[in-house]
Amino acid sequence: LQQMLTDWNLNYDKFIERLSNRIKIDQEVQDTNSQDITTYLQDFISKLELLQGTLEGTLQEILRMSKMETYFEGDRISGEKIEQNLIFIIEGKLVRSIETTDGWYNTLDIIKENGWINETVLLEKRKAKMSAEILTGKAILMTLPLEYMKQLLKEFPNVEYNILQYTLGQMEKYQRLWIQS
Repeated sequence: LQQMLTDWNLNYDKFIERLSNRIKIDQEVQDTNSQDITTYLQDFISKLELLQGTLEGTLQEILRMSKMETYFEGDRISGEKIEQNLIFIIEGKLVRSIETTDGWYNTLDIIKENGWINETVLLEKRKAKMSAEILTGKAILMTLPLEYMKQLLKEFPNVEYNILQYTLGQMEKYQRLWIQS
C-alpha cells in the first residue's frame, strides 16, 4: 500500500518493478542472520562520534539495547518512536520536519548517514513535535531506548560531553542559518 501511494503516478510496469525491488530488499533483510546484523551494528556504533570514548563493556551494552530497522522511500517514522528512542541513520537519507503552531509541518533539514534524527528527545519539556520521512530508496536506522540512554548519560560523563558538543554544534549551525535568512 505504501509503495502504491508513493508511486501512484508511475505506469504499471514501472510500479511493479519498484514494488518487486522493495519486496526483494525486505526479504534479504529478513534472511540476514543475526550475527551479520550484530556485526553491522557493532561497526556502526564504533564509528558513531557521539559514543566515542566509552568503555568496551558499554559499547557491548549499547549493542545489546539497540535495534536495527529498515525503511523504504516515503515511509514515515512514527511520532511515538521519535519520542521514545534516540534514532540514528546507518544508511540512507531522510527529511526532518517540525510542527508549527498552526498544525502544519515545515521542513527543517535533510539528515544523512551517521546522523542523529531526534536530538531534542533528551529535553524534558519539548515544545515542538518532529516528524521524519525517508527520502532514499532504502534507509537503515538504529534505535536506542530513551530511558536506557538517560541512564547511560548518568554513568558515563564522556558520552554526555560528546552529546553536549554535538548539540552545541547544531545550535551554532542553526543560528548561522537564522541570521542568513
